[in-house]
Amino acid sequence: MKRQIKKNKNQKSQSSIIAIILIILLCLIAIIILWRVVIPMSQNTKQLTEIRRELSKTRIGIKDVTINGDIIEITLLRGSGEINILNRTTKNYTVTKTETTTSIVTILNNLSIVSVIDVSGSMGDKDILNYYIGECKANKTSNCCTTNDCTTSLGCSTCNGTLLNNECYLYSLNTCCKDKDCFKQGNCTSCGGTWNPQPNKDPCSIKSCYDSIDYCKNNCKGVWRNKLNITQEANIKFIDNIFSKNPNNKMGIVAFSDGVNKPHDYLTLTNNLTDLKNKVNSLYPEGETNIYEGIKQAQDMLIPSTNKQKVIVLMSDGVATRPLGSPTLSAINQAILANKSNITIYTIGFGYDADTDTLKKIANSTTNGSYTYADISQLSYVYNSVVQTIPTTLTQVISENKTITEIVYEDVQIFQKLKIVIYNDTNSYVYDNITDKNILSSLESKTYSIPTGGITNINNIEIYLVVRLESGEEISQLVATWTPNSENPQYMPAVKSLK
Repeated sequence: MKRQIKKNKNQKSQSSIIAIILIILLCLIAIIILWRVVIPMSQNTKQLTEIRRELSKTRIGIKDVTINGDIIEITLLRGSGEINILNRTTKNYTVTKTETTTSIVTILNNLSIVSVIDVSGSMGDKDILNYYIGECKANKTSNCCTTNDCTTSLGCSTCNGTLLNNECYLYSLNTCCKDKDCFKQGNCTSCGGTWNPQPNKDPCSIKSCYDSIDYCKNNCKGVWRNKLNITQEANIKFIDNIFSKNPNNKMGIVAFSDGVNKPHDYLTLTNNLTDLKNKVNSLYPEGETNIYEGIKQAQDMLIPSTNKQKVIVLMSDGVATRPLGSPTLSAINQAILANKSNITIYTIGFGYDADTDTLKKIANSTTNGSYTYADISQLSYVYNSVVQTIPTTLTQVISENKTITEIVYEDVQIFQKLKIVIYNDTNSYVYDNITDKNILSSLESKTYSIPTGGITNINNIEIYLVVRLESGEEISQLVATWTPNSENPQYMPAVKSLK
């Protein structure tokens, strides 16, 4: 009986121990469940609450929207304040890497240019028909100009001149023709002239200041300038204009007639303005017209130049007559060869005898080349217009290798991004590649270029600020909208979620 009682007591003790062990196991399981499920859920709920609270403070407005074909440029403006809970973990390490960056810079364009000048016999005082070709300018040291200042319109007119391009030109002492249009037959004869129309000549034969050198000097009290003199003056100004753009430019001079046979005919590339002007002023008219040799000599001077921009400015007053055989075709073919050396040719036809057709073909044989006609009073202006046409700057893409040291975070608990939704009446497109590093900061304005995703006739754009939790869950909040009639910048408090 005692043994039976003792046995029952032992069984009860064992049962109590088992019960206690089971209770302990259940408590441990409960703790694990609490640790693994309940507490994270509580923390996640707390995190969600904090995120929603911070999102409600966020102000991002659409400042401007520009739609260019398949690309939309959206400028956003962010108000003050950041989302404070978007912090990374403190565990991090440093890495060093090499990164290649490219940038586009604008630099001053160093130019190599050659002025190729026709100095054939027709550039002298008379043309091939023995007519005087030139201009009669008022003598600034004469009594009339000293008293009346011929650099002004009134003073020039008082001295029987016409002010043109700041120069006082003397045309006729016949005051009748100053009051009447003597290019009309009746006015011509009534003013004592003879009506005698001829090609490229004044139809009214009245003694004029440019009829001869003697009449200009002795009767009109002017200064005679033939075509070469006018060309020299235009080139002096041309030289000054070239180097006012960039003192590092290089310039050469080539004078052609029968050919370019003597050192006197050219000056190689230099930036010495005195040498250039002296060379121009030393030129004199003689011989035939060999445009081919003028281009070839200029090309030979330009090819060795290290400057990327290479230009020939060719002026001629007549038809190419040398080399024998095919003088015009030879000149055009030489221009084609110059183009292969990346040389641009600008041509100027000086006066009515210039071979316009050939000069146009020469210019058109080169990339960006052009032709311009100039009469006696326009030559300096035309040379200056060429200067304005030549590009003065170049853009270059520069690549540079940089060593960058940055902190790499071991884990990112939470990050943010922008999601942009584009609508038309039937379709929509979502773009969500604007992440942490590219998202605008407090009080920052930033322009984003994004694709339209093929959406046309866009009538609505929505901007969402997206926060992603460590768990992978995303919270999206509408922060701005745009329609074609929106007033920008437009802000919107967080009122709509996008799941």
